[in-house]
Amino acid sequence: KVFSHGINPFKFAPEEISGYKFLKTQKPIYFNSRYGEYDQKELVILYNMKWENSTALQFMERINHPDVPTIYPPLAQYVFLLSQQINQDSLLTLRILFLVFDLMGMVFIVLILKSLNMNPNFSLVYFWSPLVIKETFNSTHLDIIGISFLCVSVYFLVRKHMTGSFFFLALSFLGKFYPGILLPFYLQRSWLLARENGNRNAILPALHLILFCSVVVIFYLPFIDIGERAFEGLKTYSINWQSNDSLFALLLYFLKDILEMEIALKGQILGNSMLFAKSIMALVVLGIVLYLLVKKIPETDSPDEWVRNLFTVMALMFMVSPVQNPWYLCWTVPFLCLFHSRSLILLTGLVGLYYLDFYFDYQEITKYSAWIPWLEYFPFYVYLIWELTMTKKTWKIIKQIPDPD
Repeated sequence: KVFSHGINPFKFAPEEISGYKFLKTQKPIYFNSRYGEYDQKELVILYNMKWENSTALQFMERINHPDVPTIYPPLAQYVFLLSQQINQDSLLTLRILFLVFDLMGMVFIVLILKSLNMNPNFSLVYFWSPLVIKETFNSTHLDIIGISFLCVSVYFLVRKHMTGSFFFLALSFLGKFYPGILLPFYLQRSWLLARENGNRNAILPALHLILFCSVVVIFYLPFIDIGERAFEGLKTYSINWQSNDSLFALLLYFLKDILEMEIALKGQILGNSMLFAKSIMALVVLGIVLYLLVKKIPETDSPDEWVRNLFTVMALMFMVSPVQNPWYLCWTVPFLCLFHSRSLILLTGLVGLYYLDFYFDYQEITKYSAWIPWLEYFPFYVYLIWELTMTKKTWKIIKQIPDPD
């Protein structure tokens, strides 16, 4: 809605809009020093938008973290703009647009399955997923935008159409930053395919990287007039956010409460337990990515193994993340149509227990909230360990079977 009025959606936090009149009347010196004439005109427009109808007021008052500017990247902003232009302040319109993205994702999941000579009916793992239905059409989370374009990108990756795969990976990234971690695997496949075709230099992967970056830059052009402020929400999220986490929560507890790092290293960089824990988890992800890139290089004619590496990284990203909101798990569901990890399928159901926290909050029994992540993740990790153990044993048995003469 902000974008539809020609105002940069990354420019103001909702709290600035709500507090506009107070600052202007009660703290005029601070107000005039903080906001220029043009900024003040935009704040007037936004403040009036808040009060133009009861629906707008209700939406504004229900925004989480109103002190933080939007984090959602440009493609998401354009989808919001389209929804607003079709029907103002309509969640139904937004849900219909999300349905279009959902169906697009479904179509390309089927195409991926057919390309890999797998049963297309496995697409129902995604299409009938209660998690995807709940988070997309009930909670109206925008992840479906990026997920659908990731499905398109993976299809082109499987079919060896690397230009299309990079283009749609960029669009997926512009829907939500989550799949950016997959870019090294795309570059690796581009390089190996080029080498297979007799081109041993890095020109083609470089061109594909330029394509990816160009698409991202083009979409950001309308928003970068405010400089680094366009990334203020992302910065706040990256440094401070923590929600519904599992492995990260255990690591942070170990650093903060057992090692007491914030007391022992007060005033030093390592004294920030949150930042240190996030750095450790980032190194874990980086280490796994490097291991897969160096030690688990699939053959160019084994597209399923390429997709398996993508799945491994996306699942790992969720498991070590300091923010494990249920809708983030939706990014793994398309891959579950190909690789039927029962533990992760179980987690798509268990993660819904996250919403008990709201019930406990409304009933003022928040003392039980700390147990919710244990109910979500403990059965999952037990099952995952068992599943990985059984898979390893199965592969050992298969390797012991002699090849037929």
